[in-house]
Amino acid sequence: NKVINLYVDAINSTRWNYVLYRRVSILYDEYMKVLEQDYKESASQTEKDAILGEITRYAGNASDNSLRSTDISRSVPKNWLNRVSIYYDLISVGFNSYLPQGIDSVNGAKEVSPYNNVIYYYEAQFDLLEAKPKEATDALRQSLYLNPNHIPSLVVAGDLEYANKNWVSSK
Repeated sequence: NKVINLYVDAINSTRWNYVLYRRVSILYDEYMKVLEQDYKESASQTEKDAILGEITRYAGNASDNSLRSTDISRSVPKNWLNRVSIYYDLISVGFNSYLPQGIDSVNGAKEVSPYNNVIYYYEAQFDLLEAKPKEATDALRQSLYLNPNHIPSLVVAGDLEYANKNWVSSK
């Protein structure tokens, strides 16, 4: 929390520094993951409710700050990739209402950095969440075309092929 507060103080003194917004969004995201683990390990419902409130607050802060970094500097690929990653993490924790923003951020990221295979990996993940396996497969093909050694894309592509009973290509 101390580090987050230092970043927030820095942001308050220099409101147009997109790097600070991006970095503080990453910190909020990481802290949210720590809280998620605390939530899972807690036995008390009262404690779980308090932790969930904190997770919700940090999720909003992560989202707001990643959005702010792209608003300030739309042409920086790292801002967009961070934004995509933040929305993916928020959805992974259970904030499914962020899916439309995740999809929008993927589209923005592809405009700024169309040759970044990781963006297509995230696009595939969002397509799977929307139950669009064909679109997910297309996004994974693009990811693997750009980087044939991207392990997360290979794993998801293999899982999709296995689910479709394409035993040979799932290896």
